[in-house]
Amino acid sequence: MYENKVDVISGIISINNLLSIDIFKDCYYIGSAKTYNNIVKSITVMDVKDIVNWLHCGDVVLISRFMQTELSEEFIDNLGKKKIACIISKKMFIEYISDDIKSRLDKYSIPVILLNDLLSFSEVILAIQNKIIDIQTKNIVENQEFQISTINYLSQNDLTKSLCETVHDLTGINIAIADNNYQIIDYSKTNSINIDFIDSTSIDTKNPIIIKNSLNSKKRYCYIVKDFNNNPYIMIPDSYSNNNDKFYTIIDYKNQLSSQTISQIEIIETIFFMRRKISNQFEKSNMYYRSIIFYDLLNLQLNDNFSRETIGYSLKQSIGDFYYILSISFNDIAFTKNIKNFKIFNEALDSENLSANNIIFLYNNYWIVMVNRNIGSINNYANIINIILKKLFKTNHTIGVSELHTCWTLDEAYEESIFSLNYIHNNHLKNNIYFYKSFNILQILLDKDANINNLYLKELYNNYIKPILIYDKSKKTNLYETLSTFFSNNLSYKNTSEALFIHVNTLRARIKNIESITGIDFNNIDSIINIKMAQLAFEAGTMNEFLYNSKI
Repeated sequence: MYENKVDVISGIISINNLLSIDIFKDCYYIGSAKTYNNIVKSITVMDVKDIVNWLHCGDVVLISRFMQTELSEEFIDNLGKKKIACIISKKMFIEYISDDIKSRLDKYSIPVILLNDLLSFSEVILAIQNKIIDIQTKNIVENQEFQISTINYLSQNDLTKSLCETVHDLTGINIAIADNNYQIIDYSKTNSINIDFIDSTSIDTKNPIIIKNSLNSKKRYCYIVKDFNNNPYIMIPDSYSNNNDKFYTIIDYKNQLSSQTISQIEIIETIFFMRRKISNQFEKSNMYYRSIIFYDLLNLQLNDNFSRETIGYSLKQSIGDFYYILSISFNDIAFTKNIKNFKIFNEALDSENLSANNIIFLYNNYWIVMVNRNIGSINNYANIINIILKKLFKTNHTIGVSELHTCWTLDEAYEESIFSLNYIHNNHLKNNIYFYKSFNILQILLDKDANINNLYLKELYNNYIKPILIYDKSKKTNLYETLSTFFSNNLSYKNTSEALFIHVNTLRARIKNIESITGIDFNNIDSIINIKMAQLAFEAGTMNEFLYNSKI
């Protein structure tokens, strides 16, 4: 189920606002005049039949092929109960909207907007996103307490200046801004603050100093901090953010915190908070847009080079011929959806010079890495990604890796990577990374969700693996190692004996011993398949439970 949504965080967005967007101007609008005022809260794409289970009040639902099969009166009744804002589809599906369907839609005030058939949902989402951002930006600017100062800042001719540098030009105040980890993130080039050496250990957070000259009703406080040369500064937490996302304004200790200075600092806080909020929303919108693009990639039709080029243009990165897909899953869904965490991962790939060979997405509660085949060994590349994730985050993760696929069959690659993830989770493997190519004939033991047939698996263990392990332990032999090496060398007596550094006759004696213990015959294809499956399953770790219970 495609769960990503874009939420309208401020302002009122109505259907009427959507209709003013260029791509909507030649649309067919099916609905009464009163539906123009329907409020839009979020957007979602219908990619499963039971989409209603994931809908909420105010949703815009984008429907394509399901217009042909699912647009029933019962379906509309369910949409009405959810109080969705509207349906957006394409003109080619107008024939499926009968008079009865129109009447049903009108009953719940659900309009249908039919757009040009050539438009992709990516383009529709992007256009709506831009409209939402336009309205949000306007509302944020208009509603800020210090509107005049904000406009002055935003209207500066030199847009390359930092906020602190612009503030210095406007007010003469030398300041710096630090993030929640006390790292300097903005400063003026003319700043007298030693920006490189704020000593976080000097901050006494348990004993804040109350600011008596605050002009608003909020209780304000500050801390005295020092650099490593013991120079003191005043650090003031912002009054807007929560504790996990606070920023701090830093000013020279020699400055007096007069009412005028406090007022100017509050203006700075307002501007910085607004700018960061808009920036975060742009990042969120961009990530959502990219997830829509990934959905389009999964639905790319064979030899549809026009769509391929269009998607590449949207990503500002051409789509290659062959890719692996790595799907990354975290135990904490909230962690996965956190744009900040995803951004940290992306920046880490950049710093390791890994970005040139991949395209990353946040899709369906997974981090997706599309890896171009020119990276060389996918095993090495996936292990590097694994190491990076372990260094960056404490949250446990797993990685499923597909086989190599053409760009036209990325949907198969995605399914393989998710199947590999499910295999790790369902069978509680110790390894947190699994390659689809490792399954081989093991797939015979698995259902579509990568759950293993434990009854058959136990039978394989008891018949083939357990007797050999017991024999090895009691006789202090190495029959299992011999068996594994024999299969690794494609049942070649010559190559296996050389690998084990034993005479070929010694090897033949060991193989006869294995046949005697397990009752198999290496001249019988059925016997070979059974013991090979048992050996693969054992080495994949799926028999650990039986091994532990056997106490061998």
